[in-house]
Amino acid sequence: MIAPVVDALASRRAGLLKVVKVNVDSEPLLGARFGIQATPKFFLYRNGVKLAEITGAVPEDQLEVWIDSSLLV
Repeated sequence: MIAPVVDALASRRAGLLKVVKVNVDSEPLLGARFGIQATPKFFLYRNGVKLAEITGAVPEDQLEVWIDSSLLV
């Protein structure tokens, strides 16, 4: 399950990264607004601008590299 991985990353990056989880089954309009076709789906935003997105339950180390490389943009 990916939730513990996301929680651990959020804890390690507290103050640098804000993690928001949305249950698209409970919030289908929000899922549609962001074009979510599959879950999990991750987006990185800075100042309201989308920097990157990734879909799938990727391993923790890969998710961390994706975050770091995307935030350098």
